[in-house]
Amino acid sequence: MNATAIWVASALGCAFAAGGAAAAVFDDLQPPTPATVWEIEGGYRWDHVAGRDSDGYYRVNYRGSPVAQKGTPFKQTEHVLSDAPKPTLLTDRADWSFTYEHGSVSTGGGLLQGEALMPLDLRLPKDFMPRGTAFVGGDSTFKQVNIAVGLETPPLHVGALSQLGITHWAVVGISAQRREETDSAVGDKNFAAASYRGFIGKAFLFHPKASVGELAQRVSDAYLREAPTLKDAKAVADNLKQSAAKGTTLTVFQEAFIDAASDVSKPEEWPSAALRTARAAAEGVLQQPTFAVYSEVSGWYEMRGDDGTSRSRALFTLTADYWFLATRDDVFLRLRYENGYERGNPQNRKNQMLAAIALRF
Repeated sequence: MNATAIWVASALGCAFAAGGAAAAVFDDLQPPTPATVWEIEGGYRWDHVAGRDSDGYYRVNYRGSPVAQKGTPFKQTEHVLSDAPKPTLLTDRADWSFTYEHGSVSTGGGLLQGEALMPLDLRLPKDFMPRGTAFVGGDSTFKQVNIAVGLETPPLHVGALSQLGITHWAVVGISAQRREETDSAVGDKNFAAASYRGFIGKAFLFHPKASVGELAQRVSDAYLREAPTLKDAKAVADNLKQSAAKGTTLTVFQEAFIDAASDVSKPEEWPSAALRTARAAAEGVLQQPTFAVYSEVSGWYEMRGDDGTSRSRALFTLTADYWFLATRDDVFLRLRYENGYERGNPQNRKNQMLAAIALRF
């Protein structure tokens, strides 16, 4: 059985074993929507900048949980629940991110950069609440270092795209930045920067990556251990409803349990209803895509700083991922096009096509 299925089933067993406290621990009943993701990819790049050679490269990426704890990172695997409400596709920026590249820029010593994002608690409406940002980056030999702190808007979403199941977000921000040339005083600069960033993508051709029937049976068994009778099920469902009324966001398994307990009127029908409910939830949990296509654009404008100059930079990327193994979502092929400048290495332009094999965990 797939490791994800075992994890979910184990979580179900632990949660329901809590008895009367089930409502408090049911939050563990589905793989967490805010998922941290490590990626390691390696392959070959075709460089289209004059004077540069094409060669091999590797890259390490880390993406933390969505800041708002309500979005799905673009890990379109078990974390996309097909029967979950559409708003789960409204993604947010990661609270932490880190990137190390070697060989993707043939001059400047590669790339090393990290970013942090933190919600602020101000007396403002939630939709207008800014977040604090911090950035540090440079070439991997630290000949140049860029450090910035600032503010950023909450993510903007478009309802029509969400209804189509398209993952997306857009943000704008402003920051104060210091650029330090470590081996020379020439090029040091203090300035303000206005920034923007957007993401859009969609996964296609979902299919079960493990036995739906096996996981459904394990989930159903956990349901019935906690609520062996219809009377017990209705009591657990009432506890969950009270928890939701206090502001707790219910998981897909919690909502499915409530629906099943509410719909059944005859005690003898409860066991079969529990199995049907468990199967519907399992089908959502075990969905894996075959293809995903997504694009990201980011840019910034350096306002006139203490050296009297200003300029703008941007980076566009278009990526296609292909999961070639039917029951594995952690190994895939990637084709990616990049054109523009990284904020951590703004003096070296990228214009390249990358083909790689990637690991995600």
